Amino acid sequence: MVKINEFHDMEVDKDNPLFAPLPYDLGEDLMIFMRNDPMFYRRHFFPISDHIKLNSKNIKAIDHNLIDNMINKGVLEYCKKYKIPHDPSTLIDKGERSVIAGRIIKDELQQ
Repeated sequence: MVKINEFHDMEVDKDNPLFAPLPYDLGEDLMIFMRNDPMFYRRHFFPISDHIKLNSKNIKAIDHNLIDNMINKGVLEYCKKYKIPHDPSTLIDKGERSVIAGRIIKDELQQ
């Protein structure tokens, strides 16, 4: 039997799979959530999708601020729905947000 103070003094094995990074891509999971959650899609994603399709002839007319705001709302809703205990503003960095925005534009223009 191990006393709590003995357990606390144990060294952590970094090769243990329990301490490995999460086995999924958070950005990909967020995109799936934004597309498949009916309420988020209806309120936030569809208007952006429509905006992108309306401006498909002139890509420079696409308002990236609208897309960024939608992604910010998506991160907030994602954290709230799945009870993620991290700060939504630091969960996904700006680089990954721009990659997500680019993938959304690309996917909507292909359809």
